[in-house]
Amino acid sequence: MFQELVSSNTNQRNWRGILIALLVIVVVLALIVTSVVLLTPPDEGPRVKGARFKLQDILSHDFQPLRFNGTWISDSELVYKDQWGGISVMQASNLSVRTLMSNQTFLRLNPARFSLSPDQRYLLLAQNVQKLFRHSYLAQYTIYDIQTGNDFPLRPMPETEEHPYLLLAEWAPRGHGLVMVQDYDIYYRKSPTSHTGYRITSTAVPGVVSHGVPDWLYEEEILGSNSALWLSRDGLLLVFASFNDSLVEELRFPWYGSANEGRLYPDIRSLRYPKPGTRNPKVTLTIADLADTSNIKIKTVIPPVALANT
Repeated sequence: MFQELVSSNTNQRNWRGILIALLVIVVVLALIVTSVVLLTPPDEGPRVKGARFKLQDILSHDFQPLRFNGTWISDSELVYKDQWGGISVMQASNLSVRTLMSNQTFLRLNPARFSLSPDQRYLLLAQNVQKLFRHSYLAQYTIYDIQTGNDFPLRPMPETEEHPYLLLAEWAPRGHGLVMVQDYDIYYRKSPTSHTGYRITSTAVPGVVSHGVPDWLYEEEILGSNSALWLSRDGLLLVFASFNDSLVEELRFPWYGSANEGRLYPDIRSLRYPKPGTRNPKVTLTIADLADTSNIKIKTVIPPVALANT
């Protein structure tokens, strides 16, 4: 009898201890949860409130640090896009600045590239640039008259009304003559306002024969430029390279286009691409005498014997 009473009291004490321990655990957990809730700052939502970067934003190079963009145009002058978004010329000897184009005009025309004529009368503006390869691109060009503030499209042949895309447009070293390449043929104009344009070549075949601009091989591996023509200092002689890829084998590759096009299947494009042991492009150099534009004389440069078969 006595043993049963002792055993009963022991069991009651064990249950009481277990209940007390559980109560303590519950209280401690409640205190922890309460502390976490009270000390946690309120949710303010995502840290980035505005529009997030997209992959296209990064690939398009729209977001880049500002770099100095000046180009020397004489021994003491340089042209650059100023801090207000216009185009100015700085005189390095005394740091004086002369505005060529206001920021309002620059925003309206929105050129991707610009070039000042040697006589500082006109600005050549490249717009709507379309990338081709590493250095080459297509662009529409506009001429801005600094004296009058007028602008007009650049056309190789003034009598046409279209605003064509050009592969190249450059000022002559003197005055404001222009040499241009459209559809891989070369054109020349004495002035942006002249009523006559002169076609120097007429045998181009896009993707096969080109004048004044390199084919893919010479652009990528040799010249490292989108230009293959050179004017003499007086602007009266033009040397240009012609590239004939008709014997070069074609490399075909799939072209999916941009993501916005949403193509399910790619186009198949081709590129004249020489490989080891196959034919290379045939290159010729030609001199055009621009002194008398009514009778432009063309002469092919004959390479020296030592280089003729290399």
